[in-house]
Parts: sequence; C-alpha cells; structure tokens
Amino acid sequence: MIENEEKAQEMLKILSDYYKCPVMPITIYCDTLSKWKHLLLENGMKRQEENEKDTILLDLYSQVSSAFMAITKSNLLSRLLYEGEELRTKKCPVHQGQWSGCRWEVQECATIFYPQGCMSGSNITGWLPEQKDRLKQIESNKDKLKCKFCGIVKEYILHNMAWKDSKFVKIEGIFHEFDG
Repeated sequence: MIENEEKAQEMLKILSDYYKCPVMPITIYCDTLSKWKHLLLENGMKRQEENEKDTILLDLYSQVSSAFMAITKSNLLSRLLYEGEELRTKKCPVHQGQWSGCRWEVQECATIFYPQGCMSGSNITGWLPEQKDRLKQIESNKDKLKCKFCGIVKEYILHNMAWKDSKFVKIEGIFHEFDG
C-alpha cells in the first residue's frame, strides 16, 4: 500500500530506472500534451500578428486539436491504456467488426460465453474481447454462469461450444438454464 506522495514518487523512480524511461501517471502525459497544444495556439497567434502569412504553428495547433478530439473519443485507446485490454481480433458475429453506436442496454450479441458481447461500456465495438479479457468479464458475471437447477459451471461448456445464443444449453441430454 502506498502511504504518501513521497512513497509514490520513490516507486515511480524505481519503475523508471527499471524500464529505463520515465514512468508517470497517464494524467501527467495528458496534461503536458494539453499545455503544448495551448502554447501552439498562443504562440501561433503571436507569430501571425507579427507576420500574417506565418501560420505554421496555427496549422499545427489545428492538426493537434483534431488528434486530441479523436483520442478523447476513442473507446479503443481507453480499453488499451486504462483497462489494459488486448487488441480485439475476433469479429462479433452480429456487428461484424463495425462500431455500432452507444447503448446502455444489453446487446443481442451478449451470451453466456461473452457476457457483455462486443460492448465496452456503452460502446458497441463490433469486436469480441480476447480470451484474457473475456475471462475477466466471465469472472465478474460468475453468478450468471451457473445452471439455476444443478449448479454446473459454464467452464465445462466453454470447451465444448464456441457460440450459443440461447440461455438454455443442452449438455449430455440435459438442458441447463443460465441467466446470460
């Protein structure tokens, strides 16, 4: 447990030494890039006042602003940077690798095998989570992954079936009901 700011800074120094590059909270990088963007605007406006044709910094500011907008709206970057997700490589059979908007309700692609389907937050990404990330989803939905009648756990089915739309699964002639 980190007890105070001094301990946190010590740990960051140790990590920086280990990785041989600065290790800082991501907010430091975001704040620094934001300061740079605002300086581009400020200095670009000063340069343009001095020479009307000198728009190089303002042009760069415009490009950086566009990139910032794309970065702040990117669900993919959020999943990769903040959630530590792997890049998704398997297309959702329903959404076929296409981002399909934002919704809060459970999607038609959600199953007991992919409890959140191809969603991430409210985003319908069009891509199913990788095995490691899917296991995190499954872990957080454990109660839905046991048969209501006999308690059989879903892990048995994971190895025997790839995709199932129904919450009822037939295993060895017996139907099992799952909440998912």
